[in-house]
Formats: sequence, structure tokens, C-alpha cells
Amino acid sequence: MVKFAQVVLGPAGGGKSTYCAELQRYCNDKKRSLHVINLDPVSAISTFFGTNHQTATEP
Repeated sequence: MVKFAQVVLGPAGGGKSTYCAELQRYCNDKKRSLHVINLDPVSAISTFFGTNHQTATEP
């Protein structure tokens, strides 16, 4: 089996999460293993504090 990696980069709203979700669905259907790692620190903060948490404050 050939192993490879993809790095998905792009602007906010560019479809990165949708692409990864569809790729994961495809691999599941084909009984292939896939690991998705989200390196977005804002995503980790949102998951921890909830989606309404603000990451920056106004003076």
C-alpha cells in the first residue's frame, strides 16, 4: 500500500473542511484509512469554549 500526505491550505470559507470531510467519507466507503489533523488554533479554542467564543477583544 502506498502512503502519502496532503496539506490543505486556503482562506477562510475556501472549502478546506468540506474537502476533508468528503475525502474522509470517500475513504470510509472504500475501507481505506485516513487521518485528518486540524492545526488551526482557532478551531481548538472554539471547540473548547464553544463556537460563540471571541478570540480577540476590542479595546
